[in-house]
Amino acid sequence: MHNRKYDDPSFLRVAKSNYYDRDSGIATTETEDEGAAPTCIFSDDDEFYKRTERMPSMTAVFHSQGYLANLADQTILSLKDFIQDKDWKKVLKHKSGTTVYMLQKQNKGEKSALFRGEAVIEGFTPQSIFYVIGMRKLWDEQFEEGKLIENLNDSTSLTYESYKSTSTSKAYDVTLVEKIDCLANGEIIFACTSVDTPKVPKVSGKNRHQIKLQGWVLKQISKYPVATKVTYVTQESIKGWIPGLTKKSLARKPLVIAAIDGYLQRKADRLKVQGQGTINQQHISDLSIPKHATPTQTSQSTLTLSVPSPQTSSEYLQPSPTLGKVALPPLFKGHRRPSEHIVLSNPPPRISSLSSSTPKQVKFADDIFQSNNSVVKTEPTQPTHKVNNNPVRPRLYPASPHRSSRKRSLEVLKDYVESNLDGWKQIGDESDTKMYIKTIPDSALPIMRSYYEFSDKWTVEQICSVIQCFGARKIWDEYFEDGQVIERYSQKEYLIHIKMKSLFPIQSRDFSILTSIESNISTGAVYIASTSVEDGLIPPALEKEQHTRGTYSAYGWALVPTSTSVQVTFIAHMHLGGKTPLPSSIIRRLTTQVPSCLEKVKQYLENVGCPPYIRRVAGKITVEHFDTENKLYSMTYIAKHAPSRQSHSSWCTDLRIHASIYPLGYHVETQPQENVRVAIKPGVGLRIYTESDILEGKHIHITVSPVLQGSEAQYTCSSTNNSQTKTVKEEQEQVFPLEKETPQEIEEVVHIEQDKKPYNEIEEPPFVKQQKNKAYFKRYQVKYRRRREGKTDYYARKRLVVQAKNKYNSPKYRMVVRFTNKDIICQIVYAKLQGDFVLSAAYAHELPRYGIKGGLTNWAAAYATGLLLARRTLTKLGLADKYEGFAEPDGTVQMIEAAEGAPRPFKAFLDVGCL
Repeated sequence: MHNRKYDDPSFLRVAKSNYYDRDSGIATTETEDEGAAPTCIFSDDDEFYKRTERMPSMTAVFHSQGYLANLADQTILSLKDFIQDKDWKKVLKHKSGTTVYMLQKQNKGEKSALFRGEAVIEGFTPQSIFYVIGMRKLWDEQFEEGKLIENLNDSTSLTYESYKSTSTSKAYDVTLVEKIDCLANGEIIFACTSVDTPKVPKVSGKNRHQIKLQGWVLKQISKYPVATKVTYVTQESIKGWIPGLTKKSLARKPLVIAAIDGYLQRKADRLKVQGQGTINQQHISDLSIPKHATPTQTSQSTLTLSVPSPQTSSEYLQPSPTLGKVALPPLFKGHRRPSEHIVLSNPPPRISSLSSSTPKQVKFADDIFQSNNSVVKTEPTQPTHKVNNNPVRPRLYPASPHRSSRKRSLEVLKDYVESNLDGWKQIGDESDTKMYIKTIPDSALPIMRSYYEFSDKWTVEQICSVIQCFGARKIWDEYFEDGQVIERYSQKEYLIHIKMKSLFPIQSRDFSILTSIESNISTGAVYIASTSVEDGLIPPALEKEQHTRGTYSAYGWALVPTSTSVQVTFIAHMHLGGKTPLPSSIIRRLTTQVPSCLEKVKQYLENVGCPPYIRRVAGKITVEHFDTENKLYSMTYIAKHAPSRQSHSSWCTDLRIHASIYPLGYHVETQPQENVRVAIKPGVGLRIYTESDILEGKHIHITVSPVLQGSEAQYTCSSTNNSQTKTVKEEQEQVFPLEKETPQEIEEVVHIEQDKKPYNEIEEPPFVKQQKNKAYFKRYQVKYRRRREGKTDYYARKRLVVQAKNKYNSPKYRMVVRFTNKDIICQIVYAKLQGDFVLSAAYAHELPRYGIKGGLTNWAAAYATGLLLARRTLTKLGLADKYEGFAEPDGTVQMIEAAEGAPRPFKAFLDVGCL
């Protein structure tokens, strides 16, 4: 049976001959592979590969999940390539601000046009806009229904969409393979293309349309105010009788951006009015209840608005192909003033096409309101509301009143860390610690910055523990007097009161700061940001207490791990306050000594070690203290016996203790001792488990003291049955369970367990069955000699040398580049039947005659050698005057376009040999 996939150019596919190539390397188009004989370039069989015999099996391949997933990946790459193309032409400017561009392409005689729409939507993040894009029925009147056919992987799915008929078009449907790509900078890329699948037969009365390419790119371009650049790309084949009219109609397709923007603005304006009316009616302690809401008893309070009415709400929600059922994102923050921008936060990834058969509730709530007495939850089916006054257990962590300060402090810290050094003045380089300052108008103290690379001996967590520990800071910070955690809003956000020693002739200062920690899972980076806040828990000091309130404009640390070190950047910008100006001697002293704290942190780690730190707590810490001189660590926390959602055996408090601080071991005591189990892993730390729910909400006190005598390390802990202590060996060396361990921790435990066994008892690796039999090795044909020696990659050479068959004497020029220990070789080479011929050449050993005396194998020499080759080649071909190049290179990649009335620019393909 004839299959449309093999002769339809609109179908995106992988070149068929790639299934038979043995090597991997340079990807080629199908036209370059067709007719190349033999197909397996290392075979001595001169006959062509008979592809027609494999046609039945190829049909199954085109319907497989792997092929569809690969097709989705190729669609994402095609979308990125099209957007970066320089040949886009502006064709339409809509009154809404959406600009439409067109790009014409031709493949095998068939013309196609790509249309790209761009607009900036203000007040919404990329995640929020992507929600509404998935809810297509909200803004597309022609859309009828959509459903998920199959999930191919976490980011790719096969879907079906159906559209209604209009006065000018018949009803139609499409089957699409969709893929979403979320980048680390928050950019969202979504692309889809049509596929034929036997899982969705054609529907009577509907035309099956084919979409070559359709995609969205959402990128946030501004934070204050929030603004997102939305790009929509669609590719269509032009087959109408009047191509000009067809292009004009297709050029209006990207105006869907204006429809989405209009929906978001209308919905936001309507919810602003509703939020204002609700908040003005009730006291701030009572949560606003929408018209169809019913308060119920839960663990937290949420302001939820139901839009649209309950009778039509089922039409506005849909299933996600990757997440299941997902509700519409929050669009309005009920307690925000109307003049502020509306920002939607933390939506899940892609929502697929809308299904009208799935009933859902549309929720609009940007933040969670904390309340201990009442809770509000929407139920559209209830016209009245009832209040449940049953007591609720208070939350361990109160709601943070400084969310905006936390977010702003982290953003300021990252901006300083990621910025270049333009405008910064280097004031010293002490023990590889680079220190800079940047003066600010109307500020007595400049912004201070320092940078140092710690060796891979210390991890990010261990360096962070020295920075955060008040007991350690009294040693490495000579100006630090005392610090206290006043309130903890989460395990990574604290309200801290810090006291600074007096500097003659000025009195001591204190600071009310909010410290927050943010970690990047993908890179392993940790950011510790502090900023001054006003809070009633830390009132300004009285005059008799001899403390003047200072402020932190920016203060923090950025710890970024690499393969060989941990890069730490310190930022500090302080205002010491007071009525009298600071003496110049104090300013010079602080400017030079505050940035040097990185060097002192390094000295503390080398001389003292890493203090104990809490990696995870099953509850809330109330008191934590470490005495550096006596190496005594104590901690008190409110126990939470089990997690909120589900009980896990690994739910515990994880305390990490480095061997450098306790070389002879340590002793652990717990209060209370009953129903508390301590599991010790020597060299790593310990874990505290609560074995009964009677400890829920109770205070548990942990004390770790060093062992001062002994020839080997001893680790003891209080028994859960009596007050006696036992060594770890007597308790059979308790180790942590491995359910939630990191790969590095698992490897450490495996090494410990294997070290306990004799050599003859260590398990050997299992027997591995040999997959290739004798027949394979008897018929194995070795590679060519130069391929075995690693000198020539024949697979890549074939595709670099072959030239178009419809051109005469038009060779493919290759720029051959080779590096040796003492030289760099650059040649322009082209192939003939007799072999390779060199058109021109340049060598690095020629550079001394042009003024470059040394460093003939570095990057600069490579650039100069390539430039010398380019000028020689253009001079030989008579193009040097017509294409002068760039007299002042600035490092940007620039494309050379053909000059008017002159030959085209010379083009060569880079040949770097075997990699």
